[in-house]
Amino acid sequence: METTEQTTFNIFITGATTDVGRELTRQLSARGHRVTGQTSGANGALDVRADGGLPAFSDPLRPGELKSMIQVAQADVIIHALPQIANDFPRKDTPWDYAERALTEGVPALLEAAAHLNVKYVLLLSPAFIYGDQHGAAVTEATDSFHGPLAAAALAAEQAVLDSAIPGSVLRLGTVYGADGAGTQTLAEHIRFGRSVYQGNGLLSWVYAADAAAAAVLAVEQQPVDEIFNIATGTASGAEFAGLLADQLGMPHPGSFAGLLATPRTSATQRDLLNMTLHINSDRAKTVLGWSPKYDFHDGLDHALLAWRAGEQVRA
Repeated sequence: METTEQTTFNIFITGATTDVGRELTRQLSARGHRVTGQTSGANGALDVRADGGLPAFSDPLRPGELKSMIQVAQADVIIHALPQIANDFPRKDTPWDYAERALTEGVPALLEAAAHLNVKYVLLLSPAFIYGDQHGAAVTEATDSFHGPLAAAALAAEQAVLDSAIPGSVLRLGTVYGADGAGTQTLAEHIRFGRSVYQGNGLLSWVYAADAAAAAVLAVEQQPVDEIFNIATGTASGAEFAGLLADQLGMPHPGSFAGLLATPRTSATQRDLLNMTLHINSDRAKTVLGWSPKYDFHDGLDHALLAWRAGEQVRA
């Protein structure tokens, strides 16, 4: 695949303070791209600036506001990272409904805004868990079994991007973990305070936020058109992942709860995700994009802990 002739871009990122959004801003800025990150509130703006980007205050679901911000940013490229707000270690208060709106309302809003401006490329970051329970079978981009309303919303959003007059592609990310992820932070908090955690009995495919962002950077710079790529690096159950994080924290593995005790303390989507078995095959991204992930679970969690210690990001 030939890399686009343009070497640097003005890039507008929605969900810039998600785990992947922050890593994207850091990596893209380090490579000379000019990044504008959509956020809300003073704390989010500080994070975007700390990562090397310029903050933009806009409602990511409103075409008019997006158009104004994209125009100010003079964006060549849009990365819709906002759906990743729900793609981390599943917890009861994961904002599933907002993630669905980020797909059903956010993608049409972005495409409408981009159609009136000089946007040359759109990249959608979609969650790979939309494949549903595949019972251990290897899942490629050709796998067509999908599950739940969020999956339906994601598929419609993906198709809208692929059908748009603006060139674009889709990355389906495995469950993301990292220092800036609410799911990873919440899990660490439960471990530190000796609380039980719902862990399920399934098997998920995961990706460290920095590796997920690296794949997105490659897509931005190469700009493949009408393509879908799976992005994941390793598989682990909820219990295995929680145990690995506990080991890195030097704490006992968290207890679990199940059966009747689980229902009032969890959400149905949380239980579904932690009980599915999903093994994502990412060979196509490695072959076509040249994606080469750097982090296994040990290295990724160790890197996250170093970031927490440096920035005191784990809530006491």
